[in-house]
Amino acid sequence: MRGLLELALLVALAEELRQERGEEARAPARATKVLRLADVRIPDTVLYEEGPGTLSELVVVSGRRDFSVTVYADGAAVVDGSYDDLALVSYTSEWVDAFEEDGSYVVRVADVGFREWVRVDARSAAEPFNLRQVVAKLDLLR
Repeated sequence: MRGLLELALLVALAEELRQERGEEARAPARATKVLRLADVRIPDTVLYEEGPGTLSELVVVSGRRDFSVTVYADGAAVVDGSYDDLALVSYTSEWVDAFEEDGSYVVRVADVGFREWVRVDARSAAEPFNLRQVVAKLDLLR
């Protein structure tokens, strides 16, 4: 809680300085970035982005179920599990889905905020193989 109070104080001081100088407050510029990858060899880092923003949506599609996905935001693993583990969680989660559809195993993660960076790693349970597709939508503040 102390960190939030310090941040609020800094924001208030910055606003006061802007008003004294006659400057207008500027909102950070927003940018949307969409990443579409096919035949992604794993294990590997499939996404890395620096700066503040939100991983609005991540979709990983595989022809096999023996893979894992880890989403890191600012150094913390916010999603970490095998397809089977994430499928169990998806019944009660609003931001993680894992399901089978037409012979494809899909993991979907949504709304992961980050201040400094976000990274997505995918691993295979046994030998390396290729994911069919990885699609990510990032909303970035610049």
